[in-house]
Parts: sequence; structure tokens; C-alpha cells
Amino acid sequence: SEQFLSASMSLLDRVESAVTKLKDCNDGLEITRHPPSSSSDSSPNHATPNPDNTESIEPTNQPHGGQLSFHVQSSGDLFWGGGTYLLTIQPDNDADSGGTVTLRSPLSGSFTYVYNPSSG
Repeated sequence: SEQFLSASMSLLDRVESAVTKLKDCNDGLEITRHPPSSSSDSSPNHATPNPDNTESIEPTNQPHGGQLSFHVQSSGDLFWGGGTYLLTIQPDNDADSGGTVTLRSPLSGSFTYVYNPSSG
């Protein structure tokens, strides 16, 4: 729905702005915003975790309504070697809700949030 697309683009804008402010104090933080893609696009704008290595996220050609990726380089920590976080908008034109937002973390896995049009 138009309401979902507007709210989801606003979410991407706010998150991108907030994380960009962290770049000055986090060496190696890379932020990439990917425009919406369709199933006919040939560029790999959507990414999914690599099943062999949960810290690596490999690109695929899945359609999405916009995406932010945040790559954090390893700081030499013994327990975590860096990774990529993805915030992906997934419109659903057939549903009343309008779609979902998925957050993928190299540490915590994947979380899917369903848009509730009554609460915005």
C-alpha cells in the first residue's frame, strides 16, 4: 500500500541518517542504500545470509522495496569478526498490511516486522 511504502521509506531515511552519524567514531563502517528492485532487475541488490558462514551475507537477485546495508569491519575481537547488517523493505501488494521490514544481523539472525496500518 502507499501508506506502507511512505512509512518504510521514512524508516530507511531515519535509520540511514542515524547510522551515518556513527561513521566518525567507527572506522570501517560502510553504509550502502540500494534503491527498490523488481524481479526483472539483473543487479544483486538484495542479500541473504550465506549458510556456510553466518557472518557473510551474499547478494542475490530477490526483489525488494529498498534496502540499507551496514558493513562493520572486524575490530580484531576474538568472538566476532565483523559483518553486514541488512534492513530490507518487502512490499506485499496482495496484503492489506502493505508489507514487512526485515532486519538481518550476522550475530542475531533475521527479524521480520509486519506493518500495522492502524498504528502507522
